[in-house]
Amino acid sequence: MKKFILSLAIIAMSTAIFTSCEKGDLGNDDYKTGIGFEAAAVEGMVHVSSSNYERVVAETLVQPAAHNSYTAGKIEYVENGVVTTSVIFNDAAGEKAIIKTDNGDKELYLKDGKGDWDKDGECDDKEDWSDKDKEDWKDKGDWEYEKVVVEPLVKADDCDYIVAGTIEFFKGDEWVATIDYGDGTCDDLATKTTADSEEVHTFSLDEWK
Repeated sequence: MKKFILSLAIIAMSTAIFTSCEKGDLGNDDYKTGIGFEAAAVEGMVHVSSSNYERVVAETLVQPAAHNSYTAGKIEYVENGVVTTSVIFNDAAGEKAIIKTDNGDKELYLKDGKGDWDKDGECDDKEDWSDKDKEDWKDKGDWEYEKVVVEPLVKADDCDYIVAGTIEFFKGDEWVATIDYGDGTCDDLATKTTADSEEVHTFSLDEWK
């Protein structure tokens, strides 16, 4: 009987860990319970062929206040002397930007965790969920913690991790935490800064991959 109960507990824990749209518990002091997984699960927004790229501010970036996304400006990503991707901020609400590449333009959502959701507001990982699971999720309402992309997340083809970018977590209007993925260097490290502490905590994304 004890083995059976233990098996059920393991299954429940595995389900919680591998549901990437679960918001996790950002209020817990142990980042491993939520924010670490969330940080490792995010997708790259700007894709470059190599981590040996240059980030250039082509037009002055406007940030209305700390922990807010840019509302104006332009960032260019240069590889071998050529601009391969541009991110254009031109939204007074700071909710979206435009990514321009040789393959065309696409919108980049910066607020409300929309980077993890499709345009219908459904989590991409819910395709295999039962109808009841989907309804239960909808009944939860909005995420308790919202994400705001301040600096676009950069993924390089020669690295298994996000190499640069910053996301902020909020509870209501209050900033809760910041995850910073670094300056473009290919490594498994990111930093977490929380509102209740000035300490910058470095952790490994590899722990959650």
